[in-house]
Amino acid sequence: MHSLTGQWQNNYGSNIYLTYDENSKLISGTYHSETGATGTYYFVGYCSPISAKPDAASAQHFGLGQNIGWSLFWRPINADPQDYNSSWHWVTTQVGQYFVNKQGEECLYLIQSLLATSAFPGIASKGNYPEAITFKRISHSFDRTDNPNLANLTSPVLANAINQNWHCPALSADMLLSALDTDDKYGWIKGKLILTNEDVALIGFTDIHKLDNSEQALCLTGYSTKRAQIIAINGVMDSTNSKLTCSVWLGNATPFSHRYVQVSLENWHFENE
Repeated sequence: MHSLTGQWQNNYGSNIYLTYDENSKLISGTYHSETGATGTYYFVGYCSPISAKPDAASAQHFGLGQNIGWSLFWRPINADPQDYNSSWHWVTTQVGQYFVNKQGEECLYLIQSLLATSAFPGIASKGNYPEAITFKRISHSFDRTDNPNLANLTSPVLANAINQNWHCPALSADMLLSALDTDDKYGWIKGKLILTNEDVALIGFTDIHKLDNSEQALCLTGYSTKRAQIIAINGVMDSTNSKLTCSVWLGNATPFSHRYVQVSLENWHFENE
């Protein structure tokens, strides 16, 4: 048995400090970026309940990886308004699997979806930017005090236009969302995805600091027990507060050699009821 808790570093040199709760399968932590955005950011998500140790040698033929996924909001914690830039409104989902590779390294093989809801001159225009990213374990523990407080998920509801019952006609599914009134005013959100045969708990972030008359970004992650899938959603509520347009990244457990099909993409469109 392994624990995902620890420090991990990706191919850009960015670090995450991840805490994994074995009972709830909740993942949370801080993301320390070394790319275009430099700062510290919160992420939250889930992993599958599979706790066996998937390794590349055995998974090549019959073993499966452990599903993992989280939502990340690119608003720095303890943000100084003087440092503001448009990327503070962006959100990301990262979805994939845990494996031990043939070199014996513990790795997270992830597909990142960066949703830029506003242009950042010289960096990116509005759009959704997918990319494959690999994290390798640096340590099994860390000494930090800035990881997110998951008690935020029990906070009162914050008045926000995102707080609605959203209906997806194509799926005959509903999504109930509530922004949360936390002390840090960071944009925590929780919800429930109501599918035909299952309710899936969702956690993540929404841009409660959005600019006037602009789209409001959100990112949410859950785990479907019936589907055995990570469900990671990033999208926008339009400026009329009547539609949600979402990219939905579905994380599947695969053998190591088949991880090129570990994540699939669907587009879901919701309307308020």
